[in-house]
Amino acid sequence: MMLFPDIWRIPFAKSPLLFFTGEFSAPLVAGQYQWSAVLQNFQPATTLTNQAVVFFWDFDFATDVSEEDYAGAISSTPLVSIYMSSKPNEPVFRQPFRCAKYYDNKIIYQGRRVYSTPSVLQFGITGIINQTAALLGKTSIKAIIQISAHEITEPDYKKTFEDGFHQADPVKQRPPTLTAAQQRFAQENAEHPQLRSEEGLNLPL
Repeated sequence: MMLFPDIWRIPFAKSPLLFFTGEFSAPLVAGQYQWSAVLQNFQPATTLTNQAVVFFWDFDFATDVSEEDYAGAISSTPLVSIYMSSKPNEPVFRQPFRCAKYYDNKIIYQGRRVYSTPSVLQFGITGIINQTAALLGKTSIKAIIQISAHEITEPDYKKTFEDGFHQADPVKQRPPTLTAAQQRFAQENAEHPQLRSEEGLNLPL
C-alpha cells in the first residue's frame, strides 16, 4: 500500500524528528567476534507516548572498522531487529535488517502504533565476524546503529493512520483527497521499491 498520503499528512511542526543511536560491541572469542541477541536500549532512552504513532524514516549501520574489512570478514551476516520495550518478543518490523554492508540513510517509511507505556526503543543484533589478518589486534568490534523517527500524537493523524492507510481490511480504507500534483507524483512513483509498504512488512534490503 502506498505511503505517500501518510507522509503528506504528518504534522511535522508538532512532531520533531528524533534520532536514536545504539552501540554494541562483539568481543573476540576463539578467533571470532560474535554479537549476542541481548536487547539494548537506544540512546537517548526516550519514553514513547502511549497510543502515539511512531513513523520511522531511515536506518544507518556501521562498525568501528572499515567497510571493506568488515565485509571481508563476515562469517554469519549480522541481523539487526528493532523492538519496543513493552513488547520485547514482537519486533517492530517483521524481518530484521540484513547488514551484509554498511547503510547510510536507508529508507524505511513505516508507521507503528505504541500500544503500551512506558516503552523505549530497543535493538538486538546477532552475527559473527572472523578475525582476519586485517583485524589482528582488535579485541572487539563495535556496531553503531542509528534510526530516526517522528513521534506523532496529533489526534487527527492518529485517526487517519488507524482508519485508512494501514488497515488490512479494504472496507475500512478511505481513499485520500489528493491534489493533481500529488496524484501525478504517486502515479509516477507507484513502482518505486523504496516507497511501497504494507502493514507488517519490511522494505526490501
